[in-house]
Amino acid sequence: MLSDLKGLASRSIVYSSGDLLLRAISFLLLPIYTRVLTPTDYGILAVTGLVAAILALLSSLSLHGFVYPTYFAQTNELTRRRALGTLFVAILLIGFTFTLITDQVGTLLFPLIFPDVSFQPYIRIAIWTTFLASWQLVPLAILKAQERSVTYVLLTVAGSLLHSAIALGLVVYLGQGVWGMLVAAFAAAILMLIPYLVVTLRNITLALERETLNAALIFSLPLVPHALAGWLLQLSDRAILQWYVPLEQLGIYSLAYTLGMLISIVATAMNAAWVPFLFRTDANEGLSASTRLGQLATYYALILCFVALGFHLLAEPILTIMTPASYHGAIALMPWMIAGQLLSGLYFIPVSYLFLRRKTRLVPQITVVAAIVNLFLNLWFIPSFGVIAAAWTTFISYAIMLFLAWRLAFKVYPVVYEYRRLAIIALITILLWLIGHYLSLASLWSLVFAKLGLLLLLPLLLVAFGFLSTGEKRRIGLLFRKKIA
Repeated sequence: MLSDLKGLASRSIVYSSGDLLLRAISFLLLPIYTRVLTPTDYGILAVTGLVAAILALLSSLSLHGFVYPTYFAQTNELTRRRALGTLFVAILLIGFTFTLITDQVGTLLFPLIFPDVSFQPYIRIAIWTTFLASWQLVPLAILKAQERSVTYVLLTVAGSLLHSAIALGLVVYLGQGVWGMLVAAFAAAILMLIPYLVVTLRNITLALERETLNAALIFSLPLVPHALAGWLLQLSDRAILQWYVPLEQLGIYSLAYTLGMLISIVATAMNAAWVPFLFRTDANEGLSASTRLGQLATYYALILCFVALGFHLLAEPILTIMTPASYHGAIALMPWMIAGQLLSGLYFIPVSYLFLRRKTRLVPQITVVAAIVNLFLNLWFIPSFGVIAAAWTTFISYAIMLFLAWRLAFKVYPVVYEYRRLAIIALITILLWLIGHYLSLASLWSLVFAKLGLLLLLPLLLVAFGFLSTGEKRRIGLLFRKKIA
C-alpha cells in the first residue's frame, strides 16, 4: 500500500511539475496579457478555443483512447507497433479530411454561429492549429502507457514554452494583439511536429490494419458522444453567453474559467499516474485489490480538496493583485468555477473503472445526461442572470457527472470506498470554504494571511475529527521520531 502510494505520488509529481511550471509562467504573464489584451480580445480567444475544442473531438474520433488497451493487450512487439501505427495514421487521415471540409464551409457557416468573431483570419487559423495538435495525441498516449512521465513532461513543457515565447514577441513587442496569440499557437504546433514524430516513429510501424481499426472504432466511437457531451459541459456556456452578453463579459468569464481550471493540474497529473497503475494492478491482482484502491481514492480526494480549498481562499487576492480593474468581475465567478473543477477532478477516479472494464458505452450515459442538464439550465438562466448563471450550471453539471460515474462504475468494479473518511474530508472542506468565502478584512495582506491560516486548519481538523487510522497514526509517529532523532 505504502509503496503504491509512493509510486503514484512520484509519477504524479513529475506530471504535475510540468503543468505547474507552465501554469506558473502563464500566471506570471497574466498581468502583461491583461494589460495588452482587452476583455474583448479574451472573448475572441474564447470563441476560437470553443471551435478548436469541438473540432479536436470530432476529427480524432477519440481513437487515441484505444492506445492504452492496445499497448497492454499486445504482448508481441511487432503486432503492437503495427496496431499503434494504425491508430496514428487513422487519426491523421480523418483529421485532415475533417479539417479541410470545415475550412471550406467555414466562410458560410461560422458567421451565422459567431457573428462577432471573423472567420478569416481568427477561426481559420485556429482550425488548422487544431489539426497540427492532433499529431501529438498518439505519442503522448504511448508515453503515458510506458509510464515515461519525464519525457512526457519535457515535450509538453517545450511546446508550451515555445508558444509563450512566440506569443510574447508577437503580442507584447510587435503589438499584434489577439492575432499574435493565435499565430503563436500555430507556429509552436508546427515546430513541435519534429519531436513528436521522433517519439512516434520509435514506437510504431506505419500501417492501416482493418482489424485494429475496427476494434478501435468499437472502443472509441461510444466515446465521441461522451466527448461531445464533455464539450457541452465545458464550452457550451460560452457559445450561449456570446448571444446574451457583450464580448467583454464573455472574455471575463473565459478568464475566470481558465483560472478555475488550474485545479485540473493536480487532477490531471494524478490521473495520468493513476490510469496505468490501475490497469497494471488489475492485470496482476484483479478484484482482490479493491480495498487498497479504495484507500488510494481517499488520498486522491484529500489532496484535491486541499488544493481546491487553497485556490478558492486565495483567488480574490490573486485577481486583485494580478489584473487591472476591468477584469475584477471574474472574482464573483471563481468560487463556482473552482468547486466545479474539484468535482470534475474527483470524477476521474470512478470513471477510470469503466475504461478498465471496457464499458465505454456507459461513459456517454454519464456525460450526456450532465450535458443536457447543463444546456437546459444555461438556456433557462443565462438570459436572466448572465455569466454567474453559467458558473452555477457548471457546478451542478459536474456534481451530476460525479454521482453517475460513481454509481455506474460501482456496478462493474465494486471498489471498497472509505465513505466515513471521505465524508469527513467533504464536511471540513465545505466548512472552511464557507468561512473563507464570507471572511472580509480591510487590509488585503491581512486577508491573505487569515485565509492561509484557514487552509492550515484543514489537516488539524482532520486529526481532530478522527480521520487518521491507527496504522496512519503509527507511521506518522515513527516518521516524526526519525526526524527528531
